[in-house]
Amino acid sequence: MQAIFMARGPLFSKSIQIDSLNNVDIYHIACRILKIKPNRYANAGSLANLTSLFAPIGNTSTQITFTSTNTTTGRSI
Repeated sequence: MQAIFMARGPLFSKSIQIDSLNNVDIYHIACRILKIKPNRYANAGSLANLTSLFAPIGNTSTQITFTSTNTTTGRSI
């Protein structure tokens, strides 16, 4: 069984296609996106074969704007 993995955002290279991705590698991809250190006991999976997925370090800055609406009053917070 195979799945589809699609990613888009400032951390990912554009127009990159890879042949396959192991499901256990997704944990390490998520850790890199969230900028957290992977659990040292999570030894399954690796980013070693997936470095082409990520954009160069200098190209990861983007401006992000968050808005939220208070559902009680309908006001923007």
